[in-house]
Amino acid sequence: MILRLCLRQRSAFANLTRPILSAQTSIAQQQCQARNIHAVPKVNVHDEVFKEKGIDGLLTPEAYNIAWTEYEGHMVDRLNTMLAEDEKRDLDPKTLSLITARDPSQAHIFNHASMAHNNHFFFSGLSPTETSIPEDLQRHLTTSFGSLATFRKTFLTHAAATFGPAFVWLVQTHNPSPNHPSVSGAGRLGSEFGGAAGRERQLHFRIVTTYLAGSPYPGAHWRGQGSDMNTQNLNGRTAEEYQRQTVVQNGFGGPGAQGGLAREAEKFGGADIVPVMCVNTWEHVWMWDWGVQGKMPYLSKWWDRVDWSVVWGRCDVGGNQGRSGGGYRF
Repeated sequence: MILRLCLRQRSAFANLTRPILSAQTSIAQQQCQARNIHAVPKVNVHDEVFKEKGIDGLLTPEAYNIAWTEYEGHMVDRLNTMLAEDEKRDLDPKTLSLITARDPSQAHIFNHASMAHNNHFFFSGLSPTETSIPEDLQRHLTTSFGSLATFRKTFLTHAAATFGPAFVWLVQTHNPSPNHPSVSGAGRLGSEFGGAAGRERQLHFRIVTTYLAGSPYPGAHWRGQGSDMNTQNLNGRTAEEYQRQTVVQNGFGGPGAQGGLAREAEKFGGADIVPVMCVNTWEHVWMWDWGVQGKMPYLSKWWDRVDWSVVWGRCDVGGNQGRSGGGYRF
């Protein structure tokens, strides 16, 4: 009799508490989902093909899984953990890297956000088959580098010369160097417009290297990390460059302040730079398939798997940046 009464009481208690526990579980799940804002995005339209077959001739499925799925997953998992209670948690990695670049106390967020974005930028510009460079892009690249053959050789040489983890970028700039073929006279652009009728603005390109998780964007120029500091002799640098690379760059309005951001970007020559292509030279990307001495063969095959329509789509043509392949929000 006593046992039966106890069981009834336990059953009644369970009926009373079950809705409460269910509600608590639901709230916990919602909080967990809210904290995990970031997730590994699809690479591009070839996402399923890459997962199943890898990138033909470049990366096997196993290497692709390490370089993209597992590594990108690690980056976004770390972001979710670091930003769980942070008001910035719903910002995309690119934006996160820009707003944390000047704050040394948020270097951990910058590194993971910038790396997640850079890695996605690299993989989203690849194709399972060889593609052709659009004629318009060929013309602009020839103006910037002299010929397509010179462009290829110069880019791959830069990438092969990186000593350590890096990204090598092709960037569009509206400020060509004084020695650029399109500059004549007293710094005046002699071929600002292409074509007989001069209807199309001439685009200018250069090659930029960022080490580790460095960012090529002008808004994060103080974290561009354009030199491998393990191999640099700072005594041979200008006073301004020495200071930029050895002193914390956080002199405007306290940590994370954005005042003067555009002016500082322009001061260091970072204005009007648009990244349109990059190659990832981190060892975990290529060493699985290509071995310790396989960096140059990897780079040569990468060139054959660049989706040049994506590269052209990222270019700023008449203020129309990112016509295709833009919007890397994830």
